[in-house]
Amino acid sequence: WLGVILYAGGFAVLQLGMVPVTPFGMAAGAIFGLWRGYAALMLGCIIGLFVNFLVSRYIARDWAMRRFGGHRAFRVLNRAVEARGTRMIFLLRFLPIPFGLANYIYGLTAVKTRPFAVGTTLAILLPNFMFVWIGVTAGASLTALAGKGRPHHPLEWVFVAFGIIAMALAVKFLSTVARQEFSKGNV
Repeated sequence: WLGVILYAGGFAVLQLGMVPVTPFGMAAGAIFGLWRGYAALMLGCIIGLFVNFLVSRYIARDWAMRRFGGHRAFRVLNRAVEARGTRMIFLLRFLPIPFGLANYIYGLTAVKTRPFAVGTTLAILLPNFMFVWIGVTAGASLTALAGKGRPHHPLEWVFVAFGIIAMALAVKFLSTVARQEFSKGNV
């Protein structure tokens, strides 16, 4: 479990630098297995989201508001998250914006900390599970291919493929809904 905690800390640091973190989410599954990998990823995401959000909100806010506050897109986003906090954050998490960058952006808006944290946490539950599961599956497959693990039955590969496709379609659907809602101004 010490490794899980250290991994989560490293993951949070990566978010501060706005490094794409998806491969590291998958690596958590390959390294720790499903449940410990999921714990490492969720803990790292939660630590990172708070740190990014708070840095943005209390340290970089004045500079960023001078730089970006006048942009129409930011004003629309700010009004939307202020009016519909948790729902807006939940839906926006399915848009293709890097996780760390999104945390910084939301820290600049009028959204309160609690709706931000709740919306983000709810939105990342399924995708994070998917990333860890892909890592677990890939790790087990590489082990089997290297001749060190048990061979997989062909139906296992079918179920793995089906599961990955189903999760990807679910995330794609939510992304489409989020994009449509934002474009209509409903969020």
